[in-house]
Amino acid sequence: MGDAVAGGLGMPVQRTRLAMPVLARAACAVATAAAGPIPSVALIAPQLACRLTRVPGPSLAAATCTGALLVVTGDFAAQRVHETTRLPVGVVTAVVGGLCPGLLLRRRRRAGRI
Repeated sequence: MGDAVAGGLGMPVQRTRLAMPVLARAACAVATAAAGPIPSVALIAPQLACRLTRVPGPSLAAATCTGALLVVTGDFAAQRVHETTRLPVGVVTAVVGGLCPGLLLRRRRRAGRI
């Protein structure tokens, strides 16, 4: 309903704008910790697909292909990071799952949308 209505109802608008991204990331972190790092691809893939295809809404086909590419690339990287040790694909996916939302939020903040 807008900032004016929220402020008129007594909601601290600026503080809420700052707290919401932090709370959203915390909720994603809890969900990822409960389900494991590979399902976090479902949170990242549509956002990356939107950036890659430059369409306003996420396309199911593009999000599916992006998610599959992320998991396959993560598995390939996990097998070849170190010569003697093979990492689980979840480790690489967790790193990507932690970096991508942070980079997307940082870009939005610099653009003035947050």
